[in-house]
Amino acid sequence: MKLKISENIKNLRISKGLTQSELALLLSVTPQSVSRWENGQAYPDMETLPLLSNIFGVSYDELMGATHYDTEKLRRSFFRLKYEASLSPSYETELRALQIGEELTKRDPKFLVTYFPFLVSFKEKYGEITETQIRDARARMRQCLRESDFSTKIYSLYDIVAYENDAELEVWKDEYALPYYYRHLDFWDELLLFRYYSKHDAENHEKTSEKIIFEKLGRAISLLSCYELCAPDERWADLKPLQNHKAALDMINLYSSRFDDIFCMIRTVTEFRYALSLFENGLDEEGFSMLETVKEHVSTLCDMPDGKLLYGSVPPLEKAFIKLEKSKFYTDQCLMNIMGTDKNPRYGRLSENRRFVEFFEYVNSLGPKKGGSICNDEHTDLIDESEWEPLLSLARKKCPDKKDGSAVIAKSCGGNYYSFVYDNISDASEADGFLKTLVGQLESPQDTKIEKLVCMWHGGAVDLPSFALRDMLCRLNPDNLDADILVLTRRGLSTKKLWQTMRRGYKEKFGD
Repeated sequence: MKLKISENIKNLRISKGLTQSELALLLSVTPQSVSRWENGQAYPDMETLPLLSNIFGVSYDELMGATHYDTEKLRRSFFRLKYEASLSPSYETELRALQIGEELTKRDPKFLVTYFPFLVSFKEKYGEITETQIRDARARMRQCLRESDFSTKIYSLYDIVAYENDAELEVWKDEYALPYYYRHLDFWDELLLFRYYSKHDAENHEKTSEKIIFEKLGRAISLLSCYELCAPDERWADLKPLQNHKAALDMINLYSSRFDDIFCMIRTVTEFRYALSLFENGLDEEGFSMLETVKEHVSTLCDMPDGKLLYGSVPPLEKAFIKLEKSKFYTDQCLMNIMGTDKNPRYGRLSENRRFVEFFEYVNSLGPKKGGSICNDEHTDLIDESEWEPLLSLARKKCPDKKDGSAVIAKSCGGNYYSFVYDNISDASEADGFLKTLVGQLESPQDTKIEKLVCMWHGGAVDLPSFALRDMLCRLNPDNLDADILVLTRRGLSTKKLWQTMRRGYKEKFGD
């Protein structure tokens, strides 16, 4: 595509009856600049092009001599010029591509995703683009993405993340963060990986790669070690939990050469589940030997100080790390996967065994005094048990005999109680089931506003309902952000506002 912007500026100037000096005065440039444009020795910058269009009363297409080309030909010209510039960087070539790109964004707003990174790159190289132009393009692109389908958003974010500045990157991350229950998708880390590759940032690319590898390995290990320890009915009869638990442990040993590395908590829980599986298969001596190993590792976990950095111990994970901000909190979470198992009827034959009893006495002496996931003490108030007894009593009645699963009990601001009992199912299914139950039983519109909320597991342990359920309650009625929810802290049963149990910034962004 051959643009005739030089000839057009001269012809349009003459048709308007302007001299080079008069046009220069209108544009606040020198007459020499206008002369160079008309001779093809230079080109107007991005700030001047809109002024020229307005003065001559023509579009960008007409100004650049592209009126006889359709959008598709313009698009091909843009990519051709962009490719030429990648082979042999040239200000003139890139400026022409940028000018065509600006026109294409007016014809097709979706082209902003391709145009924006090129605009940012041009600014970094030549500095002629103003922050106002960048902000305008970014605002138009945000509006375009809001109206786009899901696949377009995902495709677009790869280019945006690759070229955005660090400050704006955090804004995009907040705006397009996936819900908590989709955290396993590594969505943002995958985008950052592409960013570091595009910027030839080898160090951060390696760190992010190792982080993703660790998280994927952790999920694979968890999936293997979470197989049912015995078949609840004939449909599960083909499961081989012992083999799967052994495979999970073998995978850890392949990617971990010592206990005090990033796999320490995953390893402890996996070893414990493997021990239980050994007991299930009558291999008691091997099971007790594994419990001794678990006991040693639990002791090491409890001695880890706050702020300790745990790194990978073998390639390709030597730069991956996790930080124990509050080591007691993480240790409690690990111990909660062990505590209470001795009460399970599956292991009734071991209930009088001295080694079995001593192991659980040791674990119980280190862990929290009541069952349930431990929340931090921030923003909590110890409860007045008389106020919560109706909900706790109802929760106990709803799930005393269930071998797995829990009950969610809600008291509405209208004074009515709603309950939902569910098996060990996915977070999203739990939330959907509770919401349908709540909406289907509503006795008054006011009951969408929740005053108090309790989640209790089959053993009587208080826990947080899933993020998905809490999120749906807030979307059902935004006033539920301030509902009181029962939580377990190291001080005992306490309450938090629902929004205080969500991720940081949830309340502020909820209405966006």
